[in-house]
Amino acid sequence: VFFQLLLLAPFVLFMLAGWIMLFPFEQAARNSDWSLGGFLRFKLTSFLPLFPLFFISLLEDLAILLPEAWRKAVYEDILVGFCAQVFVVIFLVAGFPLILRRAFSTSPLPTGALRTRLEQLAAKAGVRVRDILVWHTGGGKITNAMVSGAFPSLRYIFITDELLRSFPEAEIEAVFGHELGHARHRHLIFYAILPFFLLFLMTLGLAGAEAAHVTGALGGLAATLAILAAGLIGFVFLSRAFERQADLFGARLCGNTHTFV
Repeated sequence: VFFQLLLLAPFVLFMLAGWIMLFPFEQAARNSDWSLGGFLRFKLTSFLPLFPLFFISLLEDLAILLPEAWRKAVYEDILVGFCAQVFVVIFLVAGFPLILRRAFSTSPLPTGALRTRLEQLAAKAGVRVRDILVWHTGGGKITNAMVSGAFPSLRYIFITDELLRSFPEAEIEAVFGHELGHARHRHLIFYAILPFFLLFLMTLGLAGAEAAHVTGALGGLAATLAILAAGLIGFVFLSRAFERQADLFGARLCGNTHTFV
């Protein structure tokens, strides 16, 4: 893991340098109250989707500590290996919303008319939500919302402080309806599985390259092309289709197309 972090260091440093140069423009464009530290902390949360891949890599490195018989069973017994992978996937899918809640600066949406309206909307949509959270952006004036949690008992909807401050309640309700659409149509399950599917394709690409006696850079290229192909399909085509589906769901749910737009 330490070696892999060193390999990532140039990329991370490059990103940090870019963010530092971007900071005055972001601050001016949003008329925000961000400090440089607050801005960098907010931008660093964009790396959170990489956590599942890092966690899997960490487990693979720690596998050397297992007794030899266990390690052999995990890597050579197909059923045991499959069960271990399923357990890791379920653990990550269940725990990731809790990680987001802690990584972001959040607090429960206060009790009141707006929270009551949103809870009633979730009930109307048939979507269970564990909590509705205010996502504090540190004065960044970011208007955004998102849903996290494939399992209803660990599902949170995050709404930024600026969206709550600047949008009328009917429009907040419409945005909330869009997020409920993602949950209702089970888009979160797809997004939870996709990173592991990409890892599978990478392994398949490397195995295919090895079987064809293609090694070195060409083997890595085969794995990279497999990931890019799945990524383009998943994050370009399907993600846009999911957004449109959530839009339609939200518009129907709030009952006013003009308000939703």
